[in-house]
Amino acid sequence: MQSITITNFNFEARIMNLANMFNSEVENDCGEYSFKFDNQFGEGTIRGINFDHGVSVISYDIDLKQPILIKYNLGRRHPVQFHYTNRGEVQLESSNTNIKHSVNTNEAMIYAPEGNTNYEMLIHPGNRIQIIQVEVVRFLFLRKIVCDLGTIPTALNEMFHDTIGEKSFYFETTSEPIIVNTIADLFKSKQSGLERKLLIEAKSLKLITTLIKRFRVETDLGSTSYRFNDDDIKLINKAKNFIIDNIHLTPTVKELSHLIGMNTNKLQKGFNLLFSKSIRQFTITLKMHIALNLLDQGNLSISEIAYKIGYTNKGHFSQLFKKEFGLLPSEYMNRIATFHTF
Repeated sequence: MQSITITNFNFEARIMNLANMFNSEVENDCGEYSFKFDNQFGEGTIRGINFDHGVSVISYDIDLKQPILIKYNLGRRHPVQFHYTNRGEVQLESSNTNIKHSVNTNEAMIYAPEGNTNYEMLIHPGNRIQIIQVEVVRFLFLRKIVCDLGTIPTALNEMFHDTIGEKSFYFETTSEPIIVNTIADLFKSKQSGLERKLLIEAKSLKLITTLIKRFRVETDLGSTSYRFNDDDIKLINKAKNFIIDNIHLTPTVKELSHLIGMNTNKLQKGFNLLFSKSIRQFTITLKMHIALNLLDQGNLSISEIAYKIGYTNKGHFSQLFKKEFGLLPSEYMNRIATFHTF
C-alpha cells in the first residue's frame, strides 16, 4: 500500500507531493495544478486549485492497481471537507475514533474533524474512482460569509465558527440530481485557462450551497407532522432512484409507495422536502432534461425520444418540453441545426 501525508493547505504543494508519489509531472493551468499517470500505480488524473476566502477544490479520476492511503495532518485548523463520490467507494477514518465512514457512488458528506485529530482517506484498487473534495478553511471563509451565517441552520453556523475544531461535525447524505449533474460538468469540462478556473469556482460554491440546503431539508424533516428517520430518508431516495433508473416508466405515487413500503402522504411530503419538487414535477423535469440531452446528440427523432422516455403521445411530450424550456422540441432542433451551420 502506498501512503502520503498531507500537511499543506496550499494545493500547489499538495499536488506536487501527490505527483511525486505517483511518479508524475505537474502541469499548471491558470492556478489549477494537475498531473496524469499511467504506470505501476494505475492510471488517472488528479487536479487541485486554491481560491480566495479559503476555498479549495481537488478532484480524483483514477483507476488504481494498489490501495492508496492519504493521511491528513493539518493541525487544529482542519478545513471543512465537502466530499462528493461520483463513482466508486472511499473510506475515511479519524485518529481518535475507530469509526470508518464509507462514501459510495452518488453519496456526499460534510466532514470537520475535531482539532488535533488526524484523519485518513483510503482508496481501494480495482474500480474507477471519481471524487471531488471542496475544502473550506473556516477562519478565511468567515470573512466572506459571516454576515450571512444567521440564515443557515444553527448546527452549521456553529460548525463554521468553530475555527479551531473544538467539536467534530459529520453529515452524510445521498447526492441529489443537481449535485450529480454539477460533478459531471466538472469531470467532462474541456475548458482551460480562465474559463475553466471560473467554472470550477462557480461549481464548487454550487456544491457547497446544495449540500447546506440538503442539511437544512433533512433537519427540517423532523419538524413536520410526520417524523422522518434515517431509514425513511433511504426509502425516499430509493423511490427517487427507481424513477431515475426506469425513465421509460411514469410510476404513480401509489405504485412508488407500494414499492418502498411507505404511506403515500408521507412519501409525498418527504419527497417534496428532500427534493423541493413533487414526485410528478421531479419525474417530468428529469424526463425533459434527458430528452434535451438526446436532442443534443442528434441520433433520434422527436417521436423516438418521446417513446424512449415514456410518452406515446408526441404532442403531449412537446408541450411538456416547451413548458420546461420555452421551446418546442422541433424549434430546439432547428436552433441546433442553425448553430452547426456557422
